[in-house]
Amino acid sequence: KPVWLKPYRRRARDLAIELLYQAFERSPLLKRMLFPACKNGVMQKRLVWTLCTIVVVLGVGRDLVDDGDVQCAMQLSSRVLPKADSPPPPSILVVGDTGCHKFADPPKLVHRLHLVSAAMADIASQLDPTHIVLVGDNIYENGAEGDLRTIQHVWYDSFPGAHGSLQRPWHMIQGNHDWRSDPTTQIEFTWSSLNQGGFWNLPGFWYSKRVAANDLTIDFFYVDTLVWTEGFSVLVEVGSRKSMAELKEQQKTWLEKELRESAADWKIVVGHQVMYGDSDHVSEAFGRMSDLNELLQKYEVPIWLNGHSHNQEVVQFKGITYITTGAGCKSKSMEICKEWDAATCNMFLPGPDTKKFFSYYGGFLSLTFLSKGTAELVIYGNSSSSVLFTYRIRNRDHRRWLDVPTPYTFLPKHSCGSINVLSASECCPEGCCRSVPDMHVTQSCTDFCEFSRLRCVSAAGIVRELPHTSLLCGMSELSTELNCSMLLGDIPSQYADLMCHCEPKQNEEES
Repeated sequence: KPVWLKPYRRRARDLAIELLYQAFERSPLLKRMLFPACKNGVMQKRLVWTLCTIVVVLGVGRDLVDDGDVQCAMQLSSRVLPKADSPPPPSILVVGDTGCHKFADPPKLVHRLHLVSAAMADIASQLDPTHIVLVGDNIYENGAEGDLRTIQHVWYDSFPGAHGSLQRPWHMIQGNHDWRSDPTTQIEFTWSSLNQGGFWNLPGFWYSKRVAANDLTIDFFYVDTLVWTEGFSVLVEVGSRKSMAELKEQQKTWLEKELRESAADWKIVVGHQVMYGDSDHVSEAFGRMSDLNELLQKYEVPIWLNGHSHNQEVVQFKGITYITTGAGCKSKSMEICKEWDAATCNMFLPGPDTKKFFSYYGGFLSLTFLSKGTAELVIYGNSSSSVLFTYRIRNRDHRRWLDVPTPYTFLPKHSCGSINVLSASECCPEGCCRSVPDMHVTQSCTDFCEFSRLRCVSAAGIVRELPHTSLLCGMSELSTELNCSMLLGDIPSQYADLMCHCEPKQNEEES
């Protein structure tokens, strides 16, 4: 450290870490030896500078470092050289679709769940997150089915019960699989004596939580997207179409009031279904959650979190970073738009170059709030040393996008003939005569079709471990037809969902 370098020490440190990261990439042996030390924050200044001198001698130059490497390098530098006497910035872990368990799922899925859980424990011991967010589909395939012990076996035994560093508050929402049976069971578990340590937090279908640390305030708003989209399974709980609409309006009124009154530095909205995503589930911003997306824009929400698709993905558009993390145990999603084709991709993404990252692999993510203006996203794979992606998120970055036109977006057809199909979820592009509704275990395709004054032609099962998109329109070739009156809860175990084929009734007498 020559004297003339002192004014440039901070930049020199950052460059050194960048170069070290490049060395890791070029030398597997060096990476195996030193990367865990960096990750654990035990590497000291002297060792960093010594190694970086070697790196420079080896000829790894600054021109070889791109922006993505800088992101990773800054992540490393923040852990390698922490400021003395400075508390760590507030952070959270986020994981989704973790509901696999040994009683119903193949061993490979349970194994992946355990890998993700162990990796989360490693990162939790390093970051000490304020809480952990679980973005729905907490129990496969049919929710808790009224049994509080199921939650204990599926969630607690895999996470807080297995790893001490995961014994901290968990903030939950429910997904479509949780709504397949009594969704109030998971709410009741919050106050149950079986909720060991009180770590499970799900006080209602929607709720908010505030985190205050390091002179930062962060408001989290948890919404129930099955209620928002008026999913067909909600009908069992509320009894009528009118009540479904009223429940959605209650949640919408609540969220707008909360967002309007929030004076927090950061506002984060969490849901289960996908807002924008290049995968097997529809992008709800183009249809049933367009009004929710408008609220995010109106109140300058910088981050939306969801699960549902079994992959990890980042989409950035008009000041909002849309993050999918639904790979807690399943990873069967397919990437549709590896290259931009407007005819196809406008159904999934808001425009070219908006997708920043996509991964099929299992994993989770962390969010660290570095300041009022910047947060760091890190996406992990099945191990704590598997950093798949890092990204700096800017807060209140919406206004510079005001004059940017919104690209053409695909508006899905929710009709069968001239009839609007109510509560349709996944539909074929040509319409919703064939669709995969979010059903309750006590509902059938006959129930679904009749709800929209249609009649059921046939029902078919969607085979487990195959992406929905590949099945929607060629379903009859890929799975066996079932009876229209068969309840979702009675379908054979090789199927994960029902595809309902409806058609308009032929005459007035039928309707």
